[in-house]
Order: sequence, then C-alpha cells, then structure tokens
Amino acid sequence: MFWMLPMRMGQVGNVVVRVYPDDIRKHKRPHFHAVGPDDNIVVGLPLLDIIEGSIAPRDKDRVLSWAAENLERLINTWNREDPTIPVKMP
Repeated sequence: MFWMLPMRMGQVGNVVVRVYPDDIRKHKRPHFHAVGPDDNIVVGLPLLDIIEGSIAPRDKDRVLSWAAENLERLINTWNREDPTIPVKMP
C-alpha cells in the first residue's frame, strides 16, 4: 500500500485547506479538509456542509467563505484526484 500526498488548495489564516486523493472510503462522499493547529473539519462538496469535526467559529466562517469563492477549483481538484464519485457545480 502507498500513500498519496494531499493537494494543498490554500490557507485561510492558520488553517490549511487540503484535498486528499483516494479519501472517499473514510468519509463516504466528496469533501475537503480544513486543518488548523488545534482542530479540523471535513467539509462536503458541493454544499459546503460540515461532515465531521469542529473548528473555531471565526475560522469556520472564513474557511467556508474561502471555499465558496474557490468552489469550482475545489470541485475540479476533487474530480481529478478522486473521480470515483464525481461532483458537479451546483
């Protein structure tokens, strides 16, 4: 077994946004990770709903705002890196 490196999509303050290739088995639907120094969230695509985890409210608002502005890029990256469940733009 080998590990594929996550795609770093951006950073919002001290929170890094990543798409992990071949990560559908764990979370069962298209998503991205927002990883902070003390906590993290998994955000569903394309609805930008929180699937798992928690993060400070201010960071969550900033990450979701960033994600809305970068939704097409997030979806395109997901579809390229983990095409088993493709995502369409809403």
